[in-house]
Amino acid sequence: MKSTLHSRKLLFGTCLLALMLGGCFGAGRPTNFYTLTPLQRPTAGPEATPGTIIALYPVLIPEYIDRPQIVTRTDDNQITLSEFNRWGGTLKHELTNVLMQT
Repeated sequence: MKSTLHSRKLLFGTCLLALMLGGCFGAGRPTNFYTLTPLQRPTAGPEATPGTIIALYPVLIPEYIDRPQIVTRTDDNQITLSEFNRWGGTLKHELTNVLMQT
């Protein structure tokens, strides 16, 4: 009698564990990855003359934004992190590349 009760508890525990693990590894929402691209240059405007040097200082990003998740400001003092929308690379690298291409 004791072994049957023990077997049932063991079977129940195994099934419960399998269901919990199935929920963790099951098909969830896919993660989207994004990169930045520069805006198109205007067709008319000042052009740099040959030999002009333009310096680009290192891009400084606040710590609360420097993360893989895309950060959105929802209020003056509130931000949200999007777990399923992430940067394809580091945000610092993305911003630096866009500024260099502009």
